[in-house]
Amino acid sequence: MPEILNNIYNDSSSLGKIESFIGLVIAVIIGLVLIIIGYYNITSSEQYILTTGTINGINCQNIIQNNTTNTSTNTSTTKSCILNIGYKDDNTIFYTNNLTIDNNIYTIGQTIQIEYLKSNPNQIKLPGISNITLGYISSGISVVIILGGLLNYYLSSNYKLYASAEGINSII
Repeated sequence: MPEILNNIYNDSSSLGKIESFIGLVIAVIIGLVLIIIGYYNITSSEQYILTTGTINGINCQNIIQNNTTNTSTNTSTTKSCILNIGYKDDNTIFYTNNLTIDNNIYTIGQTIQIEYLKSNPNQIKLPGISNITLGYISSGISVVIILGGLLNYYLSSNYKLYASAEGINSII
């Protein structure tokens, strides 16, 4: 009987080592993809510049949405507004109509924070998380994934009990 248990222990340890190696390969692949995405976001992102703009006009339209289920129909109305905003870039005043918002929470004459594209000052957006920040976050997550895969592989390679537990876990 102890010989059978010893064989199960050895076989589950071998299975755990194989599973750990496969996990390492998957972690490296996912990590490399995230690093490439992060590098792309960091190096090729267009530079938006934060500035203050003044709302010169608001054009809103009601959008009616019908949500139909088997038992009822619900109608909801939302507003879609296009803002006319004026702002300065190196002492040049720009006016743009391409900022669309879902609800009209602004008034004419109000100043708001906007970001405009340095290469095309007519392209604006509301401030948010930048592509460079997303690139660094993506790269950081990739490092954590790769280190987790390496740790799992190291533990399975050096500790038979850990590898056996991994092997048994894959069976169950």
